Amino acid sequence: MKKPEFSVLLPTRNRASLLVEAIESVRSQNFEDWEIIVSDNASIEDVQGIIKKFDDPRIVYLRSDEPLSVTDNWNRAIDAAQGSWIVMLGDDDGLVPGYFENMLAASVSLNSPDIIYHGAYHFLAPDVLPGQTDGRLSDVTKMHSLLLGHKGPSLLPRDQCEAAARAALDMRAIYGFNMQYFLFRAEFLDRMRRFGPVFRGPYPDFYAANMALFIADTVGVVPAPMTVIGITRKSYGYYHFNNNESAGMDFLANQDFTKYVSADLRKHLLPGSFMNTLWLVSVALVLESLPKAQNLQLGVKRYRRLQILDAGLNHSAKGSAAARERDALLPLLSAGERMLLLALRVASWPLTLLPPRWLGAFSIRAKCFLGQYDTGEGPRRLSMKPRNMTEAIEMLRNFAEDQKS
Repeated sequence: MKKPEFSVLLPTRNRASLLVEAIESVRSQNFEDWEIIVSDNASIEDVQGIIKKFDDPRIVYLRSDEPLSVTDNWNRAIDAAQGSWIVMLGDDDGLVPGYFENMLAASVSLNSPDIIYHGAYHFLAPDVLPGQTDGRLSDVTKMHSLLLGHKGPSLLPRDQCEAAARAALDMRAIYGFNMQYFLFRAEFLDRMRRFGPVFRGPYPDFYAANMALFIADTVGVVPAPMTVIGITRKSYGYYHFNNNESAGMDFLANQDFTKYVSADLRKHLLPGSFMNTLWLVSVALVLESLPKAQNLQLGVKRYRRLQILDAGLNHSAKGSAAARERDALLPLLSAGERMLLLALRVASWPLTLLPPRWLGAFSIRAKCFLGQYDTGEGPRRLSMKPRNMTEAIEMLRNFAEDQKS
């Protein structure tokens, strides 16, 4: 049996209605040589019944009867893929109309690179943020600097790829680590497996993205949005944007992240943002996997400053959990770090009297000052207000047709 040109990975758990829309974003493409790998992580919903209703042999259904971590479920999906090219979506994401034709054309023009990195849209579903009742669609392609300066498909210099991955190890983001930005050549994934599973750590995409940039011989870029990354009330992004990281950890089933942490790294970890800690833990696995001769280093100092920043900006938080976190942090800090924490508390105190968005804006600027994020040109908000992913895809299709006419 002929292998498909593309494999689309769709790990899922208890989000059947979103999954249907993600599948339809693939089935509505004009290009038909693809397969979808639905990896059902012990859903209580009848996902298999939904797949059967599609009556499409190109949709492959896998199921685990016991809940897996996100990382294990992703590996099961990618190990089952048969396509020459592999893209991964969340079950609340979608493919932009024309995805397959455009990415295949890019792969041909770039002589089949190991990876193609591209832009994306963000779809913020209604009611994800407080007071946000309409859906929002934004082009986030130029939020990070890696895609700036490219007019069309092109190859990145090898040193630029390595610099981007080294930055991630140093707790700096100059590109997006999400898998929805990547298209992988299947043969390249076989090379990645020489170092272990494709996905590792509590943030499996943070590991895979940076591991790939380190070992790929050729990396192509397409400076245009090719996927739609969905953020709904049933996604990790919802918990992140609403300052509920503990619930987000439960969502990812990665509460026991310390199993990935070496004894040497454990002594540097601090209470505070799980985002920073799980980022550090995941890229530390990249460092462990690669030859020591590459002289790579983790940004432990920057990580600790970011955790102190998080504590300093949230010093007014009420509740026993916040108080326990502050009490646990202080004994772990050096004298200089305690002074930094005190300075942040003093500087941010006036902001506690203002609406929360002011504190959020100050936090973003502070993180950029500490080098965590390269904001590029920022997102470009579209005038569309889709209520769900299906509407978002249809609006983008109509928009593309209007541009042609």
